[in-house]
Amino acid sequence: NIYSIPNYCKTCIVPTHFYKIVLRTKKGNTGKAIQECSADELKAVGFWFSNTDKDEQTGSTSPTLSKVHMRSVAEIEHLTCNEFNFFPDIPDEVKKSFNASDWGF
Repeated sequence: NIYSIPNYCKTCIVPTHFYKIVLRTKKGNTGKAIQECSADELKAVGFWFSNTDKDEQTGSTSPTLSKVHMRSVAEIEHLTCNEFNFFPDIPDEVKKSFNASDWGF
């Protein structure tokens, strides 16, 4: 979206959404680099938020990690028009799925 401020000559482009993504091992510290882990040792999740004063899904006025915002990392990549390839060294199956209960939701 493009917003203009009256009496100001510059245009400010404001993103409509923002995201957070997380990747970790399922068991905690394995002592291995992420690239050395197999798909069954890893978990990933993304959170997709509207960049508005009030969250459309929860009604909250501040961003809060919640189950309604959870997405797979692959979906976040798609929502960003594949501008980003998050975690290119991990198997696609890790990026394509998530389990909310694995993350305490």
